Amino acid sequence: MPMGLALLGWTNKEGFFLIGYTPDYIKNYLDDETVMRIGSLHRMRKLDPNFLTLNLKDFRVASFFSGMRTAKFIITPNFTITLLLENNENPHEYANILPAASREILESLSGDKQRFDTRIARMPDVIAAIGDEYKQILPKVFDDIVSGRIKEKLSVEELLGEAGYSEAEEESPAEKEIRRLQEIIKEKDESISMLQKMLSQKQQDGSLDSNSLISDMNNTIQILQKQLSEERSKVRELTSQVQKFEAQLTKYPLLETKSREMLSELTILKKENEEIKNKLDVYESSDEARVDEILKKKMKSGEGWSRFIPL
Repeated sequence: MPMGLALLGWTNKEGFFLIGYTPDYIKNYLDDETVMRIGSLHRMRKLDPNFLTLNLKDFRVASFFSGMRTAKFIITPNFTITLLLENNENPHEYANILPAASREILESLSGDKQRFDTRIARMPDVIAAIGDEYKQILPKVFDDIVSGRIKEKLSVEELLGEAGYSEAEEESPAEKEIRRLQEIIKEKDESISMLQKMLSQKQQDGSLDSNSLISDMNNTIQILQKQLSEERSKVRELTSQVQKFEAQLTKYPLLETKSREMLSELTILKKENEEIKNKLDVYESSDEARVDEILKKKMKSGEGWSRFIPL
């Protein structure tokens, strides 16, 4: 059963951040690092709309990204709708549910709302611009997902087609290989089921009078089962490698965000340092002027110079 639904936003200055969530307790699962990891995986996959799944320690994720304004996007760009799932759920089952369900949320963020420039905007600017309608829509959509009321199933490719984009979403080489292996597994599963059904039927009919034929069919089933096990192992290994690689990639945006923060702090410190230097220059100039004035007065009065007069 789904645990909750979250809305994430993005700006160039702050990266990805949490905007809204339902129910309230899932906030405990969505710290800044997790939010940045989910959003960054979307952006590193591609800037166009995309769907991804992620297995984390305490929960699983199915997530839809609406796309960047500078690329293809669905309804309203730069937002992510993320579904949190329990560990025993398969997030891939939501690949055609979440994109369809996300449309209502994205529509609540657009319309006559104030426009903002993601290059210079910050989180408060985004939240002020999108209004409050999403606060009612988010719980409604989550309840629709949990209750199975999302009747229309749409993939990301179909949503792009609705939006007038003709090109299908590109797959990475790893994703293509996983899909190829999954198709092989499906074919071999079907072959095993067919052979087992044939063998069972013939045994029931009494049409199998040859032990060698039974042995051959059993051997074929065992070979297919072994191949199936190997292919499944390859899928698990490849999926694990992809997840590890994606986890490593997410560190770079986090470092980039930290770097931007440090550069911003450095700029402020440089400015403060320059102000202090200017003040010191003023003080030093003032002190020098005062010393010169005192010396001139002493020279005029003859005070303080008796040690230079010969005895």
